[in-house]
Amino acid sequence: MRTVGTAVASRQGVAAVERWNIADLSTADQAEQWRAVLAETHLPWSLADVDGDRARYRAWVERRRIAQLSVVDCGCDPCGGSRGPREIRATEDEWVTILINIRGRELLEQAGASVELAPGAGVAWQSTRPARFIVLTPLRKRSLLVPRAQLRDFCPGVDLVGGLVLHADSPGTRLLLSFLAKVVQTLPDLDATGQATAARVTLELLACALRPEQGCAPSSLREALYARVCDYIERNLAQPWLRPQAVAAASGVSLRTLQMVFAEQQDSAAAHIRRRRLARCHADLCNPLDDASVTEVAFRWGFIDAAHFSRAFKRQYAVSPRELRRQTE
Repeated sequence: MRTVGTAVASRQGVAAVERWNIADLSTADQAEQWRAVLAETHLPWSLADVDGDRARYRAWVERRRIAQLSVVDCGCDPCGGSRGPREIRATEDEWVTILINIRGRELLEQAGASVELAPGAGVAWQSTRPARFIVLTPLRKRSLLVPRAQLRDFCPGVDLVGGLVLHADSPGTRLLLSFLAKVVQTLPDLDATGQATAARVTLELLACALRPEQGCAPSSLREALYARVCDYIERNLAQPWLRPQAVAAASGVSLRTLQMVFAEQQDSAAAHIRRRRLARCHADLCNPLDDASVTEVAFRWGFIDAAHFSRAFKRQYAVSPRELRRQTE
């Protein structure tokens, strides 16, 4: 446990994720506790309209750092807040925040411009100008906090005076969100070099989302495509039809392009799919509460030939699936 201002926060992992949850705090202190958590994770805000009629106000935050960037996931009940001269003076350095609405409704105002974000859409706002937000319904959002000097290097001259809307159907926005989702998933496994690379690609994709006419570096587009493809594969591992051709078609690229993207990772799409399926089978076979047969586990994760599955499993783990199941019984 640690204290952030007057807010109590739990932290799990030094490099992976920091978590705060105010649900268990006394209702009398919740508004101040929530203000302190926002100041720690989303820059200083003057908070208002925390619903005092609730027995418990629900709000939580998770923060992950990618080099000098921060990815902050947040969920909260309706509330409102503003940044005026006092909060701006209390903010260290200058920041650009990319706010992406995942679920719910939020209104953001800055420099006379107002936008109500639909799920999947986002907006870029800057820390040096007054702003106001209103959470209209229970909200789930993701924010990317970027030092303004770093963004300026990748996207010189971008005008954020009134905020820039990132539309959900924009290719640049979709690439950015796909890559961020993959980075969040793999961040605990990245060393300092990997984090620096992830931060660079994130900034290039952000610049592409903010200024589509500038385009993206080809390497960044390929890395973003790789992240998006891996996410698609992970979500469809159980489907027997999941093959490289189907992945390429669903991703809107040719099979040759897909093969080149995986070749840059010293891998292939088919090998990646097989390893991920085997890993899911391995986890299920190690679970003593899972009483499915070996064949049922194989079919559960998209294998259609039990003998082929058994051979591939033993090559990967140096033990047959039946032997592994016996060891865990």
